[in-house]
Amino acid sequence: MPTSDIKKGPLYVDSTNNRVGIKTVAPDLALHVEGTNAAPASSGSTSTGFVSLRQKDGGSSHGANIGVLGVAPWGTWIQGQDANNLATSYPLLLNPNGGSVGIGTSSPGFKAEIVGGTNDGLHIKDAESATVFGGLFTQASNMALVARSNHALTFGTNDTERMRIDAAGIVTMPYQPSFAATRNQGDVTNAVYVYPNVYHNTGNHYNNSNGRFTAPVTGSYFISANHMTSNGATYNNYEYHIRINGSAHQLVYSSSGGNVHHSWNWHGVIYLQAGDYVDVFIVSGFVIYGQSNLYQHFSGYLIG
Repeated sequence: MPTSDIKKGPLYVDSTNNRVGIKTVAPDLALHVEGTNAAPASSGSTSTGFVSLRQKDGGSSHGANIGVLGVAPWGTWIQGQDANNLATSYPLLLNPNGGSVGIGTSSPGFKAEIVGGTNDGLHIKDAESATVFGGLFTQASNMALVARSNHALTFGTNDTERMRIDAAGIVTMPYQPSFAATRNQGDVTNAVYVYPNVYHNTGNHYNNSNGRFTAPVTGSYFISANHMTSNGATYNNYEYHIRINGSAHQLVYSSSGGNVHHSWNWHGVIYLQAGDYVDVFIVSGFVIYGQSNLYQHFSGYLIG
């Protein structure tokens, strides 16, 4: 040790190379701290690994411990903790006054940016089972949000699941607006055809008192109407109307070809603004059967 160097207890000052060592007399950086390899302690008040950097201001015991994990997968850790009770953890803040954070890059262009190769990115792992549930990463030149290990991928709002992709790739959206209704309360002519009997009404957007389905959001909707004429007359060149906001959108036009029941159907996609409603209107002189719910229906659902 050169005579100009200083060693006092665990502290060593290398004056030749302008380096300081703690628990080492061979510092290889400006500040070199030696310590044991260990994960951060989670109880008591004695830190493991490299000694932490702490600030105790006005009696505060908040601190940030820095250490090295000496077993696979090896790495450096930073843990915010209470110095007097290591079971109490605190948030770790990165650039709280502004700036960007980069992983795999020295020049992040966003608040947080991860740069890497295929399958590099953000992975989510269960601490208890050590199972990788999924992640957000690049895959085959695409951005991939993937659930792994036979798990489902779910999406939600307001703390409620709204969409699920199960492990087999089947997509379910339990809150997607959808309805189906029918009628068994008599024939209809010169009036809106109302379907009082509701099979299902997800979101309650179909009104079984006035026969209207009201679009909850702007989008494309599949609408289906199936009806049968009364067998009391021959109907030549008649139609009933698929209406939007009371105006004819589509005419369901045909002839019965005789004094018999005849099925007149329409199915299609309608683009609706939020608040628009769809109903079915039967013109004067044209009688549509409605005495049994087995012969007609009105249904629809939001495509997107």
